[in-house]
Amino acid sequence: MINLDYLCMKCGNEIAECEGKKTDKENLVTKAMGVLQENGPYAMFLYLEGHSKNDIAGYCKKVLLNLFRKEQQLADCIKVETTIPQKDDKFSDIMAWLRKVSSDVDRLFFLKKICQQVLIYARYHIKALEEPKEGGT
Repeated sequence: MINLDYLCMKCGNEIAECEGKKTDKENLVTKAMGVLQENGPYAMFLYLEGHSKNDIAGYCKKVLLNLFRKEQQLADCIKVETTIPQKDDKFSDIMAWLRKVSSDVDRLFFLKKICQQVLIYARYHIKALEEPKEGGT
């Protein structure tokens, strides 16, 4: 049996610990969560790709995709004819995979729920981070 909440917590923490200012991380995760809730996983990954020049967005996308790549039981739950593209694949391959997942509403809602939980935990982790003190002391 797989503990999905633990995996979401772990990934949320990983996103929160990435390099960058606390406010930048919080803004990006909040906006990605809004896109996910309003428009779904496909739109959220497009949003993250569109902002991937921002290291935080690229890292967030990488963490979410790695969750489905590395956790075989989780990947099996959303398995479609096409497997999730590996690290070096083109973004168009990731979009093709997401379109395949979206063709099955149960898999789509499962993917959305996992991404949403990861982003919720990331946001709470980020809020709990201490702001660096000004002046360097």
